[in-house]
Amino acid sequence: MNWKTDRYFILVLVCSCAGLGLGATSVMAETVLCNQGATTACLTTPSSDRVAGGLSMGLMAGMGAGLTTGWQAFRNRKD
Repeated sequence: MNWKTDRYFILVLVCSCAGLGLGATSVMAETVLCNQGATTACLTTPSSDRVAGGLSMGLMAGMGAGLTTGWQAFRNRKD
């Protein structure tokens, strides 16, 4: 792989990590809200399922953003 190909991979990796961080932040905010007032969703869903769902959703969103941005940059490049 050369540098031009590697930078697209790095872009997807960075966006995926950012999405993972945002997913973790949203899960922690939801956990605080569940601790303050117990709703039926908080009582019936285990916390590990909520954490795994939030992290995977953030990862997929970040990866999608990175792939889309990389694809647009790849299509619009001027060699």
